Amino acid sequence: VVQQLPTDQDARANVIYLYQDPNASGNDVYEEWMLINGTLTMIGDTSTDLTNYATQTYVGDRITAASTQIIADAVAQAGTAADAKDAVILAAPESYTDQQVQGLEDAIDAVDTKADTNATNITNLGVTVRSNTDRIASLENATGLSLTEATEQEIRGLFAVQNSGSGSGSGS
Repeated sequence: VVQQLPTDQDARANVIYLYQDPNASGNDVYEEWMLINGTLTMIGDTSTDLTNYATQTYVGDRITAASTQIIADAVAQAGTAADAKDAVILAAPESYTDQQVQGLEDAIDAVDTKADTNATNITNLGVTVRSNTDRIASLENATGLSLTEATEQEIRGLFAVQNSGSGSGSGS
């Protein structure tokens, strides 16, 4: 920093001289001088022109505005997607109410219960059939008749004999 610029002969090479011009505005504005090809030449100054630069407030406001717009766009897109899904759902609504679905579930449960009951009854009938088959075989062995080939009269006669032997009377 110099109060007065040196002459070309007194200036040193590779030195930048900072000279404060008394007519310049601001306290920190200096002209920059340097010896180039034997002549002291002004190469610039220390002033900074921030006219076309963004301020911190400007950038902060722009970031806030951009963030707000991005959020608004995202909400709008989500709403549009939801509306599209709603349109698909509303175009083909389910034909059953919750009560109707519950009624169908109750009917299915009743059919399942009936099927379980029928399975139990079939098992019991199988046991009864096997028991009756065993009794028929025993009866055939005892009487010497084949009940599948015997006539109705022979079967009635067989029972009449058994009934008369038991003292019940008529046998029919």
